Formats: sequence, C-alpha cells, structure tokens
Amino acid sequence: MSYIVMFPAFLKLRKIDTALNRPYKVPGGETLIRFVCYIPMLLLIGGVITFFWVPGVPFDWSYFWQVGTGIGIAIAIGEIYIYRTSHGRQAASSELQHQ
Repeated sequence: MSYIVMFPAFLKLRKIDTALNRPYKVPGGETLIRFVCYIPMLLLIGGVITFFWVPGVPFDWSYFWQVGTGIGIAIAIGEIYIYRTSHGRQAASSELQHQ
C-alpha cells in the first residue's frame, strides 16, 4: 500500500525540485513518466480493492472492518515510530551543533 502514495510523491518531487542534479534521467519525457506512474498506481489500487471485495461475491463488511482495522493500526504504529525516530535524530543533531 505504501507504493500507492510513492508514485504521486515521485511526480510531485520532480515538479517542485527541478534544480536537483539527478544522476539518472528517465527517458521519454513527462508524458511517459506520468504513464509509468499512473498505470502501476491504478493496478495497486485495484489490488487493494479486490483484497477486500471479490467481484461477483457480496461484500463482507465484518471482514472489511477486521482486516481494515488491523491494517490501519499497523500503519499508525509505523507512522508514530517514524515520527518519533525522526524527531529524536533532529534533537540529537541540534545538540551536537550547539556544542
């Protein structure tokens, strides 16, 4: 699921950070880059949808809430961990700079 947001982030960074020297440039121009990002993103979204719902079978809300809640909790724990470790590093680096 993290790849679903990675593709738009890639496109946004290419747009807002144009001055960055990149060692490898993707050939094909902006149209090809968008195509290469949007197609896998749509396939991943389709995979997430069919993980919860099989076409032709009635939607099972209890399964959706059980699995969806577990996924949400796992994502929240990961984000909290990332937030805490990144702020711990920033505090440590600012302490070193002041010494």
